[in-house]
Amino acid sequence: MRGLAEAFPDAADAAAPGGEEQRRRARAALDQLSQILRRVGDHAASGRYDAAAAEYEAYRKLSVGEAAEVLHAAEPRSAFATATRQEPESQAR
Repeated sequence: MRGLAEAFPDAADAAAPGGEEQRRRARAALDQLSQILRRVGDHAASGRYDAAAAEYEAYRKLSVGEAAEVLHAAEPRSAFATATRQEPESQAR
């Protein structure tokens, strides 16, 4: 998740102007997903499988709902958009 979050530069990154709110929300959503997965692992490691399942359900709902929307909105200001724009140029050479 950390690598994915790094694809959305933080607001202090001068190399990525514009879209600060979208990128902030994307990074926050990824952080929230990461925290949920940590709790899933903690619960499972301590034998609390019902709690792990409940956390995983929260992860699933967030990842296909709000987080997906936030990440999609921030994609034009992400490293993914930069890579997509550069790919056709490199193939033309």
